[in-house]
Amino acid sequence: MFISIIIPTYNRNNVLCDTINSVYEVTEIDKVTNFEIIIVDQSKEHDKNTIEFLDMISKKKKNFSLYNLTIANLPNARNYGISKAIGDIILFLDDDIILQPNYFRSLLDSYVNEDVKSVVGRILLKNETNDNVLLNNQSYIKKILKKILMSIIDSRKNFIITSYGLILSNTSSSKKAYVDSGMGCNMSFKKEVFNELGLFDTSYIGNAIREETDIFIRLCKHDYKILYNPDMFLYHVMSNTGGCRYEYDINYWKKYFFNQCYFYKKNFNYGIIKVGILLGFDIIKCMSKNINAIKILKEVYPK
Repeated sequence: MFISIIIPTYNRNNVLCDTINSVYEVTEIDKVTNFEIIIVDQSKEHDKNTIEFLDMISKKKKNFSLYNLTIANLPNARNYGISKAIGDIILFLDDDIILQPNYFRSLLDSYVNEDVKSVVGRILLKNETNDNVLLNNQSYIKKILKKILMSIIDSRKNFIITSYGLILSNTSSSKKAYVDSGMGCNMSFKKEVFNELGLFDTSYIGNAIREETDIFIRLCKHDYKILYNPDMFLYHVMSNTGGCRYEYDINYWKKYFFNQCYFYKKNFNYGIIKVGILLGFDIIKCMSKNINAIKILKEVYPK
C-alpha cells in the first residue's frame, strides 16, 4: 500500500522543519519506501532558514511536494492535499509533531484487515511553553469527569462520541481498540472513504476544532471500522508559535465557539442552550478571563 502523508501548515518555521525531518527519519527506520509527503502551506511568510530548508527538500526528495494556498483554512488544506494525493492510505499529521519508530509499520499492519477504513494513533502532548490554550482548557475536574464518564459508557474505547454529542477521549492509551473518533494530528483513512462520504467540511474556521470529529461521525453512521493503534505513536509539541492558538485573543474564542455551535447544530440539531451546557467548562474558563462567553455564543450560533 502507498501512503500519502498530508501536512497542512500555517506560520510555522523550525517546528515544521523538525516535523518533516521526523517523517523521513522514521520511514527510513521502518524501511518504508512507498510514500509521499504533501505540505499544504497556508503561511503568510517563513523565516530564512525555513525557506532554505523547504527549497532544499523540494530539490532533494522526489516524493516531496509543496503547495501554497493564500487562504488559511485547515479543512480546505486537507481537501487540497487529498486532491493531490496518489496513495491508497491518506495520513494526516500536524506541523508540530515528532514520530516514533515503528509508526509506519504499525500503520500498514493495521490496514491488513480490509474492513478497517480509518486508523488513528497514540499521542503524547507536550506543552512546550506551558501556556497552551488547548491544554490549559483541560482542567483537573474536567479530566476526572471525562475519565469517569468513559468508564461508565464504554471502558473498552479510547475515543467515544456519545449519542447526545459528548466527545470523550484518551489520547495516550496503550490499548488497541475500535473507536468512534481520533485526533486530527494523528489520523489516517483509506482514500476511498473520501470518495464515498465526501471531504472535510470547510465551514469550520480558525482553529477548526471539531472538523475531524465531523468526518468521523460520518464514518460511524456508515458503520465503518475505526481502529486505534497505540503503536502509531507520536509526540505533539503543541507549538504556540504559528498555528491558531491564542487564548487571550477574543477572535480565538469567537471562532472556537462558532465551530462548536456549528458542529452540534449540524450533527445533533442542538439549540444554543444545549450547546451551552456541553460547553460549560469553556464558558467558565472564559469568565475567569473576563470574557463574556454567553454573549459570544449568542453572536456566533448559526442562524
